[in-house]
Amino acid sequence: MLFRDKIMESIRQGRVKLAYRRWKRPTVKAGGTLLTAIGLLHIDAVDAVPLSDITEASAKASGFVTRAALLAELDKHPGILYRIRFHYGGEDPRIALRENDEIGKEEMEKILKKLEGLDERSPYGPGSNGPWALSGNARPKGLEIWRKPCASKKTGLNPVSAN
Repeated sequence: MLFRDKIMESIRQGRVKLAYRRWKRPTVKAGGTLLTAIGLLHIDAVDAVPLSDITEASAKASGFVTRAALLAELDKHPGILYRIRFHYGGEDPRIALRENDEIGKEEMEKILKKLEGLDERSPYGPGSNGPWALSGNARPKGLEIWRKPCASKKTGLNPVSAN
């Protein structure tokens, strides 16, 4: 779900909490979130509505000057008319995450467990060795090869080991 730049600041300030869209099927769902240029939006409700649901007041609440302006925009798109209620949920959470460059023991264990699962399901053998071999850096301690290389299902060849 996209928003025009001119509406984004009004969304951040809480003045716009409503949108109308024509879709073949909804691209957002109630209870979900949407990451936008201004941050996170929480989707409160997504409802199919009749055209009569759009009033001058609801058009203005969705960031349009008039009902006619909103209808002109909606006429550009085919599909069912949906009313989406949302609220601003704050800054992009990835900003805080990228500022924290320290990984604790528990978090490292989770990462290694995910890598193990990827390696076990890979038809090409362990892939978690690859980035370390390409970078020229030593593998971090604790990053073992989780299974022996096996023949590729696609090529019949054994993958190159990074050891």
